Amino acid sequence: MGEGWLGDGFAGVATGVSFADALGGGVSCGEKGGVLLLTDASSLSPEAAAFITAHPDLAAVAVFGGAGAVADAVLAQIAALL
Repeated sequence: MGEGWLGDGFAGVATGVSFADALGGGVSCGEKGGVLLLTDASSLSPEAAAFITAHPDLAAVAVFGGAGAVADAVLAQIAALL
């Protein structure tokens, strides 16, 4: 991000288990100048949580893959950090 080509105003979250979710999510995040964070399907990864916590100015977090790929518990964890 220090190079000026990524921003921290938008982030996406995907499991990476289904390559289509992560691939499409990565493209969407890149278009918005943001980053794609990878997580477990049932709980938010420590790395994703740390990124969200470290960027309080995050305007939006999108979850790619839907309920079949990312559990509601992950959505709740993200909401609690925002």
